[in-house]
Amino acid sequence: MSASTTSTNTIANNSSKSTGYTAENAALRTQGLIKSFGGIRATDDLDLTVKQGSLHALIGPNGAGKTTLISQLCGLMSPDSGQVFLYDQDITAMPPAKRVQRGLARTFQITSVFPEFNAQDNVAFAAQAVAGHSYRFWRPVAKNKTFQQQAADALARVGLSSRAAVTAASLSHGERRQLEIAMVLAAQPKVLLLDEPMAGMGGEESALMVELLQSLKTEVTMLLVEHDMDAVFALADELSVLVYGRLIATGIPSDVRSNAEVQRAYLGAAPA
Repeated sequence: MSASTTSTNTIANNSSKSTGYTAENAALRTQGLIKSFGGIRATDDLDLTVKQGSLHALIGPNGAGKTTLISQLCGLMSPDSGQVFLYDQDITAMPPAKRVQRGLARTFQITSVFPEFNAQDNVAFAAQAVAGHSYRFWRPVAKNKTFQQQAADALARVGLSSRAAVTAASLSHGERRQLEIAMVLAAQPKVLLLDEPMAGMGGEESALMVELLQSLKTEVTMLLVEHDMDAVFALADELSVLVYGRLIATGIPSDVRSNAEVQRAYLGAAPA
């Protein structure tokens, strides 16, 4: 066994002891997940476990396979082999809409809102969609008290109540990311997949997003993909590092940060 494998396994074992992980408290996990494009494996026999009630961060260089993994978790992409489990239910073949209804929701790297509609209607559309209705029936949404109340509650949760009547196109970049999270919260998820929520943000906006995600940690399990290392180390209960489709380390952030292989592969030169 190589030194790097030994260090990775040690981190994983220590993490299990420090976080109290058991199979029973896994909210989301993959088993032997493989996805290839041509001769390149974007996910390579990947076993990942996200503990119930935790914020688990996933980091890695560009091209490591992070977005491919997230796409398989939410059902936009099917693995070549392997399984995805949500609370120990095999959801590998389940379509995205069904996964949302079961409590697994995703935000996107590119803000996916309807710019011509106001913030509250955007969230109401999301609540309507989760209830099994089509977005095309947008006119009744404005009159539906249930959807509008869900939207108002979600906007309040992310700090956008005062911007409810503003069109999404008029919101700042950071506010649109808050709006996107409000739209996901309208689905009342049990597990939230966050795909680079700080992308394109300045320092002040990133700090507000960190504060928001910190406040959500008591309400929903989260898997966070993010390049902002300050945000990652401020938020993560556990941290996994993905390089060329393989996890090279998983553990508590302080252990992963000091891991020599992680330093070489992603965070910088190994410490002396």
